[in-house]
Amino acid sequence: MKNLVITLVTLVVCVTGFAVQTTQAADIAGYLEYKKKLDAQERANKSLETVETRALNGDSQAQYELGMTYRYEWAKVEKSNREAALWFREAADAGHAEAQFELGLMYEFGEGVPLNLRRAQKLYQQAARQDLREARTSLALLKGKMLKVEQYIRNHHKPYYDKDK
Repeated sequence: MKNLVITLVTLVVCVTGFAVQTTQAADIAGYLEYKKKLDAQERANKSLETVETRALNGDSQAQYELGMTYRYEWAKVEKSNREAALWFREAADAGHAEAQFELGLMYEFGEGVPLNLRRAQKLYQQAARQDLREARTSLALLKGKMLKVEQYIRNHHKPYYDKDK
């Protein structure tokens, strides 16, 4: 009996330790994503001209940073979702995961671009394939949203066949 109690206590301690390590790993991953965005904001604030020059020369990270600058009004730049979408598209076409995610958000909510859930889904998928956690989450939420829209259309927009009556 004493051995069973010791085994159970050891098992509980091991499982608890694993859960804490998993939670800490998720917290660290979230912090690292946040830190990357803070670093990009700091670079944009320090030298907007340099970022713009790099972006015009095809640097996808600089294009992403310039898009973030216009979208979130970094470096005292006037907010322009249209400009942000243009820079995000440049970076997304070059395969930049964060830019694909941001452009997907813009398409999902119709900010600076026409609302297009299919385009948002495609961009989220591209970013998720590059292991961007936010893209995987948004992709799952978008699929749920698209299912609800589809069900609503099926249930509320029935064709009226008896036009003569």
